Amino acid sequence: MLAEQKPDTQLVAKLAQLKAILANKQELVAHLALVDNDAGHGFANVMAELSEFHQSGIRVNQVKLTPASVTLRGEALHAELVPQWLTGFEDASFLVGMRFADFSIHTNDDNITVFNVSTTASPESK
Repeated sequence: MLAEQKPDTQLVAKLAQLKAILANKQELVAHLALVDNDAGHGFANVMAELSEFHQSGIRVNQVKLTPASVTLRGEALHAELVPQWLTGFEDASFLVGMRFADFSIHTNDDNITVFNVSTTASPESK
């Protein structure tokens, strides 16, 4: 009698879908928690530390992290706020072994001050 029963095709399809969703979420969690063995920081740790450096008048729109670099792009109410904000990063643990490689700030066509800051690994940290 048990051998005659067949699995419900809708339930089998739903199970496969849930397994795929779970696998995607596990991959995302693994990516977000990825720890660079040299710097010891994952995305979540960097974002938490960045929030500690929040400054009124600065809005970070994009954060790009790789094991060898950090790039921050955003907007500022006034151009002079950006260097002041960056000064606070002297003690940022996610920048240990990094040096600022690129810094640009300008006013775009909409009269908004935009900035781009990126780092690279210091030669002595390699």
